[in-house]
Amino acid sequence: MLQLILGCAVNCEQKQEYIQAIMMMEESVQHVVMTAIQELMSKESPVSAGNDAYVDLDRQLKKTTEELNEALSAKEEIAQRCHELDMQ
Repeated sequence: MLQLILGCAVNCEQKQEYIQAIMMMEESVQHVVMTAIQELMSKESPVSAGNDAYVDLDRQLKKTTEELNEALSAKEEIAQRCHELDMQ
């Protein structure tokens, strides 16, 4: 159920708001959310060859997940850099 809700959240028109909300969560929670999204993407989707709406949703989900992964990586790099600067 959680995976379906996450799939909807990262594919709707307000996906940026949901992604930002995910980015504000604790890092451990972010990883759990990302894992759930990735599991959803890795499962065989019920996309039939003639159904363009499902194909588009699948493509959007993959793109949004990639964007979220990039944002998480950037956040981790920035946090590491902040830590390094604090140590100096």
